Amino acid sequence: MDYLHWHAQFEDPYPLFIKTCFNDCCLEAFQTWANVEIQGNDVSEQAKWIFMKDANQWEDWRVLVKLDWAKEFRGFVKKIRPDAHVIKSGHSISKPHQKAPAR
Repeated sequence: MDYLHWHAQFEDPYPLFIKTCFNDCCLEAFQTWANVEIQGNDVSEQAKWIFMKDANQWEDWRVLVKLDWAKEFRGFVKKIRPDAHVIKSGHSISKPHQKAPAR
């Protein structure tokens, strides 16, 4: 495996992927992580609220979900092949030391 794929442009330090995953699990995890209460009666309204009120935190949280997944993947690889080279490209975000909630 030469890279992790997510439907976004991860070659860019600020990928365009804010319009991803608005299921109940993701919305609940984001609310907990960001300490916000998303407003709206349905997914469309909730997504609009996020884009208008908290888009930057949403993007940061989505990056952390991806980063946590990559770290988990790295752990699996290192357990099987401790000498394997697993490289990640890091971009700083506003909450770099917080672990994103389970997805």
